[in-house]
Amino acid sequence: MTDGQLGWTDLSVLAPPLRPDEALSSWFVRVAEAHQVTLEELQREMGCSANALDRGAWLPIQRLAAMTGVGKEALSFHVPVDLLTHPMRPGPNPPHSWAVCEKCLIKDVAAGGPAYIRQTWTHPLATVCHLHGQPLVPHGSSRIKVASALTLFGEGADADEPTDRLLAVADFDDAAVLARAKRVVNASSGPKERLRLRCAVRDVVDALATGRAPPNPRSVMSVFEQPLFGRPSKPGSPQLQEDWWDLVDAATRLLYVRVALFILAEPRDPAVGDTSWPLGDDWLSSRYQHSRVSGWQSAFHHAAQDALILVRSELPRAAVRQLNERSLAWPKDLRRRWTYATAAAAVGGLVF
Repeated sequence: MTDGQLGWTDLSVLAPPLRPDEALSSWFVRVAEAHQVTLEELQREMGCSANALDRGAWLPIQRLAAMTGVGKEALSFHVPVDLLTHPMRPGPNPPHSWAVCEKCLIKDVAAGGPAYIRQTWTHPLATVCHLHGQPLVPHGSSRIKVASALTLFGEGADADEPTDRLLAVADFDDAAVLARAKRVVNASSGPKERLRLRCAVRDVVDALATGRAPPNPRSVMSVFEQPLFGRPSKPGSPQLQEDWWDLVDAATRLLYVRVALFILAEPRDPAVGDTSWPLGDDWLSSRYQHSRVSGWQSAFHHAAQDALILVRSELPRAAVRQLNERSLAWPKDLRRRWTYATAAAAVGGLVF
């Protein structure tokens, strides 16, 4: 049935109730399934991507409210506040945009309810389930699905979803920086702090997606993905991207954000007997044996080893200048770290 005034389909009768902490894209898909229409058909009716609902776009939220009879304010509670004030581009449609905790989805089904996507999983900084403490994985890697393949992809459409089997087993994350991200994602910090950390992680992700300084043909990510995951990386962009994580699927976002958080973690200090670092104890001195500064290499055997130095030294000069400007929006401690990384690269003769 169509609302004559608005011209949109009335979905209020069969719309299922929103679950606690449910992402709006998840509810949108369940509304489509209840009405036996495909996600593509309902998106066409609303005139925008379902993923725009999770990214803070206000116009799609207003349209969804009009179609379902649920108030705009009530729907906005299901979107992280920093995304409402600083939206992201929609990017891939569900389910390609969905990161999930399979244990939570299994628990949903065992309790007799529908499996659904939590809004906390859709935040760009989210990489871990805070209930079970395990890494999030792409929806395609989960045995439990939020909706049928017919609803998600339509009849005869390609149902392949991005997966990454190593995300669930890779062990390199820093507990302290994950706790910091958790506090931010759970909205227990102020909006300004939340946005500043978002900016820092976003900029490091953009740096990882950038091609390395000549003559290296690969991306900055390849410096980390090979030792951490034992595999090659995507090709790098010839220039520093802006908000690249908006446009990638969940599998790619989870990988790059986890590596970015690893880079932004407090650097390992071998002087106090820290455990071995995932990149190896001699990662910097062995990589940059060309340093012309006497004693520089040996000094790093006893100094805190900061992965930001590695990012700084691998980026092309133009990208470094851009990051210098962008880092002004980072949290103060991370901005200070970037400044130190730039100074260390200069002392080591690593300025390109």
